[in-house]
Amino acid sequence: MKNHFIRLFILTVNLIFSIDTYGNTGINPWQNMTQNDLKLIHDTILENTPLEIKTAPPNYKNWLESGYLAALQRVPTIENFSGYIYDLRFYVNGFQDYHTKVVPLLKIMNPSEQWPGFIVAMRNEQYKVIFSSHATNIWQSLPPVGSTLLGCDGQTAEQLMRTNVLPYWGGNVTYPSTWQEVSTHLFTWDNNPWGTQFKTCSFSQAGTIHSYELHWVPVYNNTPLANMNPIDVNLMVETGAFGPIPEFGIHSIGKDGVWISIPIFAWGLAAQGSDTTQLLNGIANKMSELKNKRLIIFDVRGNTGGDPQYMRPILVNLYGENYLKSLGQAFAWNNANITQFRVSAGNLKNMITSKSPVSMIAQMQQAIAHHQTHMDYTTNAFSNSDDKIIAYVKPITAKVIVVTDGRCGSECTSFVKDLLSIPNTIQVGQPTAIVAASTWNRVIVFPDQAAALLFPTGMQLGSNQSFNKPLIPTYIYSGDMGNTKELQDWILQLFSQN
Repeated sequence: MKNHFIRLFILTVNLIFSIDTYGNTGINPWQNMTQNDLKLIHDTILENTPLEIKTAPPNYKNWLESGYLAALQRVPTIENFSGYIYDLRFYVNGFQDYHTKVVPLLKIMNPSEQWPGFIVAMRNEQYKVIFSSHATNIWQSLPPVGSTLLGCDGQTAEQLMRTNVLPYWGGNVTYPSTWQEVSTHLFTWDNNPWGTQFKTCSFSQAGTIHSYELHWVPVYNNTPLANMNPIDVNLMVETGAFGPIPEFGIHSIGKDGVWISIPIFAWGLAAQGSDTTQLLNGIANKMSELKNKRLIIFDVRGNTGGDPQYMRPILVNLYGENYLKSLGQAFAWNNANITQFRVSAGNLKNMITSKSPVSMIAQMQQAIAHHQTHMDYTTNAFSNSDDKIIAYVKPITAKVIVVTDGRCGSECTSFVKDLLSIPNTIQVGQPTAIVAASTWNRVIVFPDQAAALLFPTGMQLGSNQSFNKPLIPTYIYSGDMGNTKELQDWILQLFSQN
């Protein structure tokens, strides 16, 4: 927190000085910041990310240049922090990669965020009101929860998404899961210079169409008006598309089943305040006790990924290493995993500071010494699987189900793919996020300290058919993914019929 306010103070002093001299020099400081940071994004990715890879997002290499030019053309219209961050988002979002993102560090600099008293989210290709505040002297009439957005100011809901949301959020727009994930941004407004603040919108409910004139209220000043904490508004925007993120836990379900919630595969603090490492280790240690259950359900709703060191013990302890090895090449861990890295001094430094494998660091050092531009690094989850044939091992008898939503990405999609390659496993729920080939990510903070860039230093090799698309469930759930009770009832009914 202390470092945040130091950054804020330094940036504020610099901006005050810049704005004070703006009239004399004719140089807008926000435009200057934007140009500098756009160039840094371009040069950083060019120098540190492998681009000549068939598994990379289809437009990744071309967008590096074309997107850069398009973003530069927007600079003359920028007047404030909103224009700065939205132009950076436009450039970075165009890479359509799960691991290429820009993160504002100084949201406090942008207190102009507004909302009209309700939030909409995509549900089964329709845009439904998922929250509506109570009536006040500002909001005397609001669309009710469950009503369907038809359009605003002469544009359809799809057109509104394409102009106001998709260029800045979500990446790959080919798949509905992306649209659903970012749909909650549709009715928030923070002075996007290239967006539109809607005035009148129409909604349908029970066959009747109603029009509403929107009254936008600052999120950070609306507590007395709507009895809403601004944190709650932003939380609904972040989680509303798929519902609240479940807490870690193992619970009984049905006659002889178990429900296992894993909302992340990374170190940190869980919602209940516990260390996620302890919670993940606790789940892994319980796996051997579950082998004789009739039904094992892994709930990875809200899981955005993490580190394989937390995921692998769960599967090893449940199935046994020998059984997983007996699956041969059908199981990913029995095959060599090759990642191509961009060779650079910055990537080497990141490997050292992040305590990457010693063999990886040594190979990068050697690649730099030999003036290579790329290096292929090979790993095996099972180091002896290539030279040892494992005899048949009896599998567990439980039916295994994995429940996904559109937030499941990165290491979460790896977990789901690994599970689905094991016999007697089914995916249910909603499609995952796009399966990304990008990996081994770095973060750099811009010199102005107003934002940071997340970008990959490596791309996984292999069939391009395995990447850049979501994992589609065998059984798709059309209800509210945030209602765990109804979701569980649906799964139990599904299981009893199949």
